[in-house]
Amino acid sequence: MEYGLKNNFTFLKSKDDYVFSFNKLSEISRSFFGDFPDYDKIEETFTQCLIPQIFYLGIDSLLKHSASSVYNLFIKIKRENLINYNEKNLEQNTFESFLLKTKEVSNEFAYLNYYNVSGHEIRNHENFHKNVQLYLELCGIWIREGEEGWYDGQYEWGIEYNAILNIVYHCNELEEVNEVYKTVWLHWTGSVHGSWLGEGEPKGILPKAKMIWDHLDQWKEMMVNLR
Repeated sequence: MEYGLKNNFTFLKSKDDYVFSFNKLSEISRSFFGDFPDYDKIEETFTQCLIPQIFYLGIDSLLKHSASSVYNLFIKIKRENLINYNEKNLEQNTFESFLLKTKEVSNEFAYLNYYNVSGHEIRNHENFHKNVQLYLELCGIWIREGEEGWYDGQYEWGIEYNAILNIVYHCNELEEVNEVYKTVWLHWTGSVHGSWLGEGEPKGILPKAKMIWDHLDQWKEMMVNLR
C-alpha cells in the first residue's frame, strides 16, 4: 500500500478472523467515502487505525461524541497523505451515519464488536483514579512528587492513562498492551507517542507500553476489588 502504517497496530492484524472485520469495515467506509478524491490511497490506513478504536473503545463510545474523533482521524490521515484535498464536503454527521451502519453488522464481526465480553467494568471510580496514580509511579511513567525529575505537568495525561489502564488489565500479551496504548493516544490526541504514525521500535513497541507490561501483574492485583 502506498500510504500505510509502519509497525503500528500489529496485534489484532495477527488474528485469523481479523481480515473479515477489516474487509467489512472497508466495504462500509467505501460506501460513505469512496467518492472522495483518492480515498483508495488512505482507505487501508483509515481502516487499520479505526478497527482498534471500535474494538477497544466501542462503537457506542465513539458515537457518544458525535463521531467527532472518527472525523478527526480521517482528516488527520487525509492531511498527511492528500494535502491538496479540499475537506469542505466532509461533515461529522457523515461519520456518525458511518458508525451507525457499522453497528448494524458489528455482532457478526469479531473486531467490529466491543472487546469486553466479560462485562467487567470499573465500579469504584474514585479508588480507580487513585490506583492509576500509584501504579504510574510504581512502573516509572510518573515521577513521585519531591523526587528528581518530577513535574506537575505529568498529570496532564491522566485521562489517557486512565483509559489505557481501564483496558489493559484484560490483556495478557505485550503486543496487545502496546496496541491499546497506541489506540488510546491516537483517539484522544491524534498522534501515536508524539508523532503521527512513526516507525517506533521493533514491532512498534513503545517504551512506556513496555513499562506498563513489566508491572502488569501488580496492576491486575490492584484492580481486583474495583470491578
